[in-house]
Amino acid sequence: MQSDDDLLISIQRKRLDVHEIFIPPEQLPGGFDYPRSFHDYVSKNGAKLTGLPPWGFALDVARRSAEYSAEFNRPLVLFAQAYHEDMVAGFEGLSGNDPRVIVLNPWGEPKPYVIAELDDFDAWLEWARQESTELGYIKPDDAEP
Repeated sequence: MQSDDDLLISIQRKRLDVHEIFIPPEQLPGGFDYPRSFHDYVSKNGAKLTGLPPWGFALDVARRSAEYSAEFNRPLVLFAQAYHEDMVAGFEGLSGNDPRVIVLNPWGEPKPYVIAELDDFDAWLEWARQESTELGYIKPDDAEP
């Protein structure tokens, strides 16, 4: 059986293709479009969330988005996970052209819960940088974009 550390290392070593970050259009909530800021970020950085440990683009986004949408009773389009920190982030599927970002703990006890609701992808980037600093993954001096 693979340990958590081995799993994290294998996830970090797996190179995602850019197309693996995006859910196929036919599986997205009706009317949802990925925001321009997300497209711009991926165009600039590829399939990597640069400078935001422990955050990385999530694996198996289509299946997990459907799972979490049902669990939280709201349309979610998953895009990131904080490995070893029990957090995932996704766009709220019905919140307009620049969708809100919802941060969840889907493994919470006694039940899953929402950690944060942010205005858009840029607000999430800022929040994730701050969270990475508070969790000790990056030094405060390195937290600037």
